[in-house]
Amino acid sequence: MLQEFIAYLATLADLPVVQALLAGAASLVLEDPVTLACGLLVAGGSMSPWAAALGLTVGLAVGDLGLYMLGRYPGRMLSKRILERPRFEKSRQWLSRNLITAVLTARCIPGMRFPTYVAAGLARAPVWKFALVAVGASALWTLTILYLTVRLGAAVGEYLGPWRWVAGVGLVVLAAGVQICISRRRRDLGGE
Repeated sequence: MLQEFIAYLATLADLPVVQALLAGAASLVLEDPVTLACGLLVAGGSMSPWAAALGLTVGLAVGDLGLYMLGRYPGRMLSKRILERPRFEKSRQWLSRNLITAVLTARCIPGMRFPTYVAAGLARAPVWKFALVAVGASALWTLTILYLTVRLGAAVGEYLGPWRWVAGVGLVVLAAGVQICISRRRRDLGGE
């Protein structure tokens, strides 16, 4: 089964558009593990670097804009009582003044994108400004992680030989586990 899956993935090496679409769609679920996986595929020569960079950047940007819209439209209708409080107005003003810093910081700290981007939507931060900063932050983050993974993956892959795929899958699974644990911990702390 694993050999068949790897053989199927190898056929995608000639289809960079499909690679980009798959990377973008998968990044909507767990972006950091998908970025690591794409980096390892690029390092192994199984994925086009341009497909990885473009697919991941677009996928992350779409996800970020989706979170913003979640706060901007449905969130606004659901929380009228919260939005009318003076404390919210102070928060809205702070976020408007510090939108760039908030978005860049949230991009780099696990668990902070959801509350920050939804809050930006609730605060009605200018969509064009949010989109510009979010896309820029997504591109910077993606290209940095992708570059580091490709460089390290290529260097380590030579030493691991045939075990490089096992190590790569282990790394991606570890990253996914860490991301899931952080999400659960944040949810548990928020529920108390």
